[in-house]
Amino acid sequence: KDPSVVLYKNEFGADFNPASDQSCVRMFRVIVGAREGASQNRDGTQSYSVTKPVLEKIKEPIAAKVLAWRAPQKLLSTYIWRDGHKFVYPDGKLHPVLNTLATVTGRLSSEEPSEQNLPKRSDLGKEVRRQLRAPRGYLFCSVDYGQIEARGIAMAARDKVFVRALWEDYDVHMEWAVRLSKAWPELLSRTAKDPLKKLRQKVKSDWVFALFFGAAQGTAERHLGVPPGSLSAEYEEFWRIFSGVREWQEQQQAL
Repeated sequence: KDPSVVLYKNEFGADFNPASDQSCVRMFRVIVGAREGASQNRDGTQSYSVTKPVLEKIKEPIAAKVLAWRAPQKLLSTYIWRDGHKFVYPDGKLHPVLNTLATVTGRLSSEEPSEQNLPKRSDLGKEVRRQLRAPRGYLFCSVDYGQIEARGIAMAARDKVFVRALWEDYDVHMEWAVRLSKAWPELLSRTAKDPLKKLRQKVKSDWVFALFFGAAQGTAERHLGVPPGSLSAEYEEFWRIFSGVREWQEQQQAL
């Protein structure tokens, strides 16, 4: 048993629960005493994050154990089993719920499980993906819209720089993965086979699209797992380059 878990029970009189954010905050802030994850709010109060990027920076063994526990649990609850309900029916098929009026944007969504979001091809993810097979005589067809959301924003905003860049097959996510890795090298994973490619996936959702869809600088930094204000220069440069998108955002907010 990990010594930190024993200390946790002695301190709080309860077992450590890796599924509880509150329990994890107590573990890493109080028991471990980790400074990673702490951030200052605008009102002067302090918040503490226990997201994956934060735990990856904490060297205590309990952090690695929590991350190892989370990976299969997330796959299990997302694709296989949730709240005592099994997603695979007796006929061996999935019967997901398709929502036509649930999202604010009006797009179709899927749940129990989501057929629009399969796990990545990691070792654990492949175990889930292998269970999905086409009926006899049929084939699965996998297609992808190349940067469809980025292109939608470019068309709506009519940002000349962004539109021209997309015509030239510009990969905005990789561009900013490179920029941010130079500004904050710790963003690059030490264990990934291709650290920059892995960072691109994170930058795509936690920086590029986060900013395009209205996130504040501090929010994007927190999601990336870097200290508040550490990417101020990059934030200003992002909006200097994509000033047309920023103007479009302001117009939408004024409606």
